[in-house]
Amino acid sequence: MSEISYLPDWRSENFHDQGFLLLSASGHDELFEQLVKALHALVNDKTHPIVIYQCLPKKRLELVYHSPLKNITKTDHQLLSVCSVQELIDTSLAYRTLKDKHQVLAYVGYSPAAKAESARDVEALMEIATHQWRLLDARRMADQQACLKAIHSLIIHDIQRLESISQIMERYAERWLATCQASGMCLFYQSDVHRLGTCPSKDELRALLPLLKDESVKPDISEEVIYYQDTLAVQLSGTGQDDGWLLLFRARTLMNQMADGMEPQRLSHWLACETDMALTLARSLSTAIIKLENTHENPPFIGTRYSFNDAS
Repeated sequence: MSEISYLPDWRSENFHDQGFLLLSASGHDELFEQLVKALHALVNDKTHPIVIYQCLPKKRLELVYHSPLKNITKTDHQLLSVCSVQELIDTSLAYRTLKDKHQVLAYVGYSPAAKAESARDVEALMEIATHQWRLLDARRMADQQACLKAIHSLIIHDIQRLESISQIMERYAERWLATCQASGMCLFYQSDVHRLGTCPSKDELRALLPLLKDESVKPDISEEVIYYQDTLAVQLSGTGQDDGWLLLFRARTLMNQMADGMEPQRLSHWLACETDMALTLARSLSTAIIKLENTHENPPFIGTRYSFNDAS
């Protein structure tokens, strides 16, 4: 009987420890942190930063992790504004991809001085990180979809007791913010602006509306989503309103932390699974708005269980 080797010679004990930490990551931020630590250990070069860029629609890149901030040099500042693969190629870093079956999830840039014998270890780490990324996506999406479905059921159940979109926002938007892990949200509908949480002013939001309607910046038809700075914008569907939009906001922290050299805690990026969640929320809102309008056009008969003036 031939001997089975469970630990190939080229994998060090440190590599297995780092791989285990990747597989034990409980969230995307923790996954990014563990991947950066593992790469620093493998390439044995602390002088170059390690960056992770998420792939957005139309092959755009967005920085989601950069470490360490305190070692950023003047020439490395371009890493903070990289928006395409070509711009990443033009930097001084080597890079690898986190690639799913059908798409590239992210690009990871690191020191070009990595030893040749580390190449297989780096590729293996990328495979482990990709597996964990997909697993975290699935878990998060399942949890968020369950929360959104529960809130949607509540709205539909109480729709005859609601008189306006403002009431929907007042009752349910806090739960949406928690579910989406957003700092603020805004709903454009029929020239009205409904806000909750930390948002731009109404005047700033109205100034943003023409940009959302600009065909030159709209995504592919299949995407339905626009990324604008720290904003995730989704157009409402089926409401008959061209200016019906749901906007979710997150506060950017990276640029503010550069001055004092702090490590990044959470950037304002939006993951692919969160984009899917925003689409689900927008469809839920569209359905609720349509039902609200239909209820007002066809008020219930006297004697039914609820009237519009019932107490909440």
